[in-house]
Amino acid sequence: MPRVNLEITGFFYRREVLVPDGANTVKEVMDAAEGLTGFPKLVVIPEADGGFLKTLIVSHAGSSAGSGQTQGDGSPINRTYPDGVYVGEDDKVSFSENAQNPILVSEDGLSQVRAWQYYVYDASSVDLNRQAGSRRIVPYTNPFPSAKSPRAFVDDDTVVWRQVTISVAPNFGTNSSGLKTAVSNAMS
Repeated sequence: MPRVNLEITGFFYRREVLVPDGANTVKEVMDAAEGLTGFPKLVVIPEADGGFLKTLIVSHAGSSAGSGQTQGDGSPINRTYPDGVYVGEDDKVSFSENAQNPILVSEDGLSQVRAWQYYVYDASSVDLNRQAGSRRIVPYTNPFPSAKSPRAFVDDDTVVWRQVTISVAPNFGTNSSGLKTAVSNAMS
């Protein structure tokens, strides 16, 4: 059973997960992580279609978490995050009907949406699921790097989840007092 590192950025979750031989989807890593005992504890709530994440919950009950970040010189940042429960949700979004050039659309009229994104790295930190020039949105239930040429997880691969904010419409409003001058200066 391969040992895969799972990290959830900003939730201070970093654990080694044993996945079944032949596992080639991020979902299999997440399923194995949910079964781990001890803390931090992970709960995954998928979207209704099952292909994307809706919510990640990490509990650090009774144990604070140290930051894994380092300074520019490589020395650790000595920051401790308090124990408790950390929750991150995707905003409700959809894609335009144009499959050749999908556009993220907020169903709630938001100008920015939060979305979970995952990255898969090998032991040498080579990105395995993103290819130059490709910005494909791939469900975590799909084999990586693609269904055409799947690759099973091996020892020391790493899956990293990040919650990002994506602008889906102009988001500079008339109520942005101090920013109005800065944007005006930047546009001239």
